[in-house]
Amino acid sequence: MSERISNAEAGDPLTAVELGQVLRAAATVAAGDRHHDFATILYVLNTDVLCPAGQRQLYTLEARQIARALCEVIPGEGRASLPVDPIAAVNQWTISRRNGGQPAVASGKALTELFRTAAAQVEGGAQAADGFGVQEAAG
Repeated sequence: MSERISNAEAGDPLTAVELGQVLRAAATVAAGDRHHDFATILYVLNTDVLCPAGQRQLYTLEARQIARALCEVIPGEGRASLPVDPIAAVNQWTISRRNGGQPAVASGKALTELFRTAAAQVEGGAQAADGFGVQEAAG
């Protein structure tokens, strides 16, 4: 990860810039092991990337922000049938990829692409920052 994620106090929502950085870092973690699910990706991101670098770790608030960003880019008509809770929706989407005849590696690739697509949307300003519960970066 080329840019550092700030050490904002725990409990503060991620800014749009931080969310984009976290999504990119999560895509890298997901690409490293295509068998990871959403929770495992966040765990590895915290323990292997953020904590050793002295950076802000991700907790429930941030996990929900990340999941909401992913839900916005989940493709297909099946998105309407996903649970309201964003973390549950991402988990169900991932499971449906595995149960839909795709091997774990293929569903892991789909999750990696989902992280990348969400990062591009957040970074490109395609989605309003407050739609994911993010704070605007102080200028």
